[in-house]
Amino acid sequence: MTSGKTPHILLLHPSCFFYPPWMERAELKTSLVWLASYLSRRFGVSYADFEQQIGRPNSPTQIRRYERQVRRFLLSQEFDILAISCWTSLSYRATLSVARICRELFPEKLIVVGGYHVTARPHEFDNGNGLFDCVVCGEGELAL
Repeated sequence: MTSGKTPHILLLHPSCFFYPPWMERAELKTSLVWLASYLSRRFGVSYADFEQQIGRPNSPTQIRRYERQVRRFLLSQEFDILAISCWTSLSYRATLSVARICRELFPEKLIVVGGYHVTARPHEFDNGNGLFDCVVCGEGELAL
């Protein structure tokens, strides 16, 4: 991010790996839409929901395909801050995967993680692995 430039935030829901069959319906993540609406008053904001765009991988082969698609998507985007929402424990592994890919591609980018799972279990994200620059507990509007 250059001095004087308004940062661009990419808000991202990473999907889930090995989603249980009893949770078939994919839903719009309204919390990220609200966050995007709030942040767009001050920042450039993009939104991606990989559950909707890529799907829910349920096998190692599908996870590798998912990761290739994540890599292509991130390379196609202009952003300064990647804000990942770990919506539930089911999205934990996908959250780590997206953060790892982003860190490999763009080591200088700021990676933020928040969401319900993060708020309940922040120690799982601040474990010294260098994936996340910021761990947001609670509402993300003011933190970002």
